[in-house]
Amino acid sequence: MEPPPSLRLARRSQTLGVVLPMVLVALATSAGYYVTNPPPLTVRDSPVTATVPSGQPVYLGVYEPDEDAGRTLDLRGVQVDVTSTREIAVQPLVCVGGSVDVTTAPDTTCTDIVDPAGADLGPDDDLMLQVTGSGSTVAVVEPVTISFVEGVRRGTHQAGSPARVRVLPVSSPR
Repeated sequence: MEPPPSLRLARRSQTLGVVLPMVLVALATSAGYYVTNPPPLTVRDSPVTATVPSGQPVYLGVYEPDEDAGRTLDLRGVQVDVTSTREIAVQPLVCVGGSVDVTTAPDTTCTDIVDPAGADLGPDDDLMLQVTGSGSTVAVVEPVTISFVEGVRRGTHQAGSPARVRVLPVSSPR
């Protein structure tokens, strides 16, 4: 004899209790990977070169976001690695609304020059380095490392061109 329907034990499928957490973990992992792994930035092999007198700042354009399909980066920091036989000052800057190759007067091609921390680097802008040396030296600058936010994505990637700056010695009066 079979028990009445109200006394029967109902068996629930355990599949939903196992599959749902697995799906949620997979979605969270995928979203985390997407947010923390934006596409890399363009890195070039050919260096930007300049020769400048001692004490004279020179500005080198090292990265343009339009090389990366017009991406706009909210900069969080720029790291510069320099090798030189003498002390040399290297400061990253953003050329807003212009482009710089090598110049001693960037204000002629940039509508504004700003510190990169917290600045937006868009397709019409250029990341440049201000290099100033005193005394005779050669400075070799690796491609910069940029920490940035792009939409919801955050990343830190190398970008742009290396640079080589030759600083001429102070000329002696005759």
